[in-house]
Amino acid sequence: MKTLKHWSLHQQLEHHVELTVDGQHTLCLYVLEENLFRVLLKRQGQLALDRTWSIAPQQDVPWEGRARDDLSGFSLPAWQLPRRAIR
Repeated sequence: MKTLKHWSLHQQLEHHVELTVDGQHTLCLYVLEENLFRVLLKRQGQLALDRTWSIAPQQDVPWEGRARDDLSGFSLPAWQLPRRAIR
């Protein structure tokens, strides 16, 4: 496993931020609940699998999985990213 050291803020969206890592990968950090976050790494901007079997709110994950970017069922609380945090 390689340590991801060189990153920059690519974009800040309503429910997540995207960081560009080593100039080729995308690290997405989602705020799903007050104490629950999703960390998603897209190698060279692509997902290896488009489904997940990890997290489903209030229920078990369906047999066929959930779309990796599916946010349904989460409260998606408001959050702020202070500018000093991204230096």
